[in-house]
Amino acid sequence: MRFRWFWWGLIVASLTACTSSTSSTSSATVRVVASTSIIGDVVQHVAGEYLVVETLIPRGQDPHAFEPTPQLMAALQRVDVIFIDGLGLETALEKVLDTPEFADRVVALGEQVPVLLPIEDDEHAAEREHDEHGAYDPHVWLDPQNVAAWADQIADTLAALDPTHADTYRANAAAYRRRLEALDAWIREQVERVPPERRILVTDHAVLGYYAHAYGFQQVATVVPSASTLAEPSAQALSHLYETIRTFDVPAIFVSETIDRRLVEQIANDTGVQVVVIYTGSLSAEDGPAPTYEDLMRYNTTVIVDALRVE
Repeated sequence: MRFRWFWWGLIVASLTACTSSTSSTSSATVRVVASTSIIGDVVQHVAGEYLVVETLIPRGQDPHAFEPTPQLMAALQRVDVIFIDGLGLETALEKVLDTPEFADRVVALGEQVPVLLPIEDDEHAAEREHDEHGAYDPHVWLDPQNVAAWADQIADTLAALDPTHADTYRANAAAYRRRLEALDAWIREQVERVPPERRILVTDHAVLGYYAHAYGFQQVATVVPSASTLAEPSAQALSHLYETIRTFDVPAIFVSETIDRRLVEQIANDTGVQVVVIYTGSLSAEDGPAPTYEDLMRYNTTVIVDALRVE
């Protein structure tokens, strides 16, 4: 807990400093914040040299479990735009930002693209009415085509806040979209190494739905039958998971880097499957395997393909 408070002290100080700092290469009057390191990386690519993007949730922390401090919320009063995913990803933060005082400053990027329903543990659950808070799978960035759509939304938002550099933001977004198109093509090429019948995904929670939908995988089961890591698996859900692993001859469980892996490791010991760590809600440290969004997608694809392909 001491580390968390120290970190938030740095973030709050940084956000406060943004109100008075100046730079020859930045628009000092525009203060930009992103909720996660992944969103921050994408926004920074569009912002380029003119804006410094602050990130709220530290790398390596589960965005589902993030809780903002009062000091942080006070600092956010001085921010011009806050980019979040939405769709229930940053649960506690969204509850605070869903107020009139932040209405014109929050951009929920996840709500700007077509969304999927998460894996349901009740066959009739999809028939129930879904509201806007946590009903949909929020992990939209795991399809690069969705992030390409983000880039356009980010560019339009920054252009409205800083018209002087509007053309640059839009040019940066176009260049980034081209990189994402190349990334998408590379992923498709890699996935071809996995036979269609082996494109089976079991994950710690319902996190790879968009990846599966984009690249022809089937997300057949999760340890936690929810799109959030905050849920707990029931005995019935775990029994169903063990049965699914046997039925599909599952070779691996893919586990988000930010979660407690003890239950997954117990399941792996019981079933003999491999545990493969992937990056889903956060980038790695700068010297890690996934320091940028593009690196994250390449890393995840490499380990998924290696775990599922036939030798």
